[in-house]
Amino acid sequence: MIVALILLVIAGYILGSIPFGYVIGRFVSKDDIRKKGSGNIGATNVSRVVGFKWGLLTVFLDALKAVIPLLALKNALLMDSVFDRYVICATGFSIILGHIFSIFLNFKGGKGVAAFVGVILALKPIEALVCLLVFVVVLAITRYVSLSSMIAVSIFPVSIIVSGGINPETLPYIILSVLLMMTVIIRHKPNIIRLKNHEESKFSIKKKE
Repeated sequence: MIVALILLVIAGYILGSIPFGYVIGRFVSKDDIRKKGSGNIGATNVSRVVGFKWGLLTVFLDALKAVIPLLALKNALLMDSVFDRYVICATGFSIILGHIFSIFLNFKGGKGVAAFVGVILALKPIEALVCLLVFVVVLAITRYVSLSSMIAVSIFPVSIIVSGGINPETLPYIILSVLLMMTVIIRHKPNIIRLKNHEESKFSIKKKE
């Protein structure tokens, strides 16, 4: 069982490492998106550099690389034991780590938000919808993608506790949610500094020329 867990974590990391933003940037602009805009391979930078529709495609594909394998694993496991829940949560977290530290980009990558969306949609769809709603509302009010993302990931642990309480069955998801929250917020440290200094760029669907 431990060997299977290790193999699943490795597989999750490799899948998470697929840098769709980088690939789309290469396909559309024939250039390295890491040398453009903010230098990030995430959907926000893709939107700013090559266009909003390509940013949406990046979000979709980055989320899908988490949704498909986790739903497949969820169906394969009986999910009737606490260990099964830890297995799927560990796999989900490895996908996020792959997205952030891509083996295909010298262990550099995105900030984990789109992959985070995919993970929580697969594992906790109702709580995921709550987070997405919070994200949309905050984005509509502030137009800061970074701030909206950090608030949304912070809502995830709260939503799990509110919906299921704290018990052996929910504990794996609570641990995962806290780890995801901390990881995404740490990755947004430069954005936090820019927000504090009123230097953070606001989101726009217009492509920068």
